[in-house]
Amino acid sequence: MWQLLYYQCAQEELLCLGWEVRHEMKWLVDTHNRLTSHLDSLQQDLIPPINPTNSIHHLLGHLTLKNLSSGAQIIAATNMIHTQAVQLM
Repeated sequence: MWQLLYYQCAQEELLCLGWEVRHEMKWLVDTHNRLTSHLDSLQQDLIPPINPTNSIHHLLGHLTLKNLSSGAQIIAATNMIHTQAVQLM
């Protein structure tokens, strides 16, 4: 009887672990896709249209980067995004 209870608890735990793994993988893939998209647009020197929700504009508008030329801003932002993408891996 106890073995059946342990088995059922183990099954529930496996379901929870599976859900957590799927949730983390979805977050990882979404984050990777977002960073790759930002990195691609910066490497092509194409800044997307100004959109208050676009994190590229938040990054390029940062006080530290505002003092740089636009080319230097793109290089610095590219390096920051690349570093973040490498940390995901």
